[in-house]
Amino acid sequence: MSRWLRSLRPSGTGRTVIAFPHAGGTASYFAPFARQMPAGVGLTAVQYPGRADRMADPFLEDLPRLADQAAEALRRHPGDIVLFGHSLGARIAQEVALRLPSVRGLVVSGHEGPANTRPVTEHLLPDEELWARIRGLRGTAEGVMADAHLRDLLLPVFRSDFRLAAGHKPPLGRDLKIPVVACVGDSDPEVSPPEVMSWQYVTTGRFTLHVFPRGDHFYLAARPAEVMRAAADLLPEPHWPSTP
Repeated sequence: MSRWLRSLRPSGTGRTVIAFPHAGGTASYFAPFARQMPAGVGLTAVQYPGRADRMADPFLEDLPRLADQAAEALRRHPGDIVLFGHSLGARIAQEVALRLPSVRGLVVSGHEGPANTRPVTEHLLPDEELWARIRGLRGTAEGVMADAHLRDLLLPVFRSDFRLAAGHKPPLGRDLKIPVVACVGDSDPEVSPPEVMSWQYVTTGRFTLHVFPRGDHFYLAARPAEVMRAAADLLPEPHWPSTP
């Protein structure tokens, strides 16, 4: 598998969910989700450059270019795939879906739709303010947040990802023809269900909204099985070999 992709659970039926992490996130964030996948559905996570085992690779701060390279890696992925992106990952997954006509569906999580996109300015904050902003999102373990050495390693990753988002203008047209599912926590301080609704305008296909009760920005950590089921439901039924 390419340096862009990490197989967290192989598929026995050629049906896989491809997960795109949030700002500052790595492929390993989705490792616990692998145990919650529906039967016969695999999970592969995207590893962006500049972090984890790709720390030596330079950051990519042009989102279309990043999407080009991720899409190229996925063109060689066997079987049927659905893309799932959380927060910044939703923007990246949308761009990748535009480049891969074979994608069966798109799930966007914890991010406003393109018509409601707000300016991103976090990359301009001083280190202390940026770190406090990240802590407020509650997506990084408190043990990591309290470690000064890890902070020094992670701050450039977050700053680069926010810069990536700041320079991106999401496509506004109905350029997709696939089903799109939007997921959001009902108590997410970053985005509201009405703002998520504008994802319906990116596709001529079916649109579904899932609002998760008592869910903050990282609602998915507490609901991995439900979230992955929403993605897996977009995959076609497996083609079992005929029996003699």
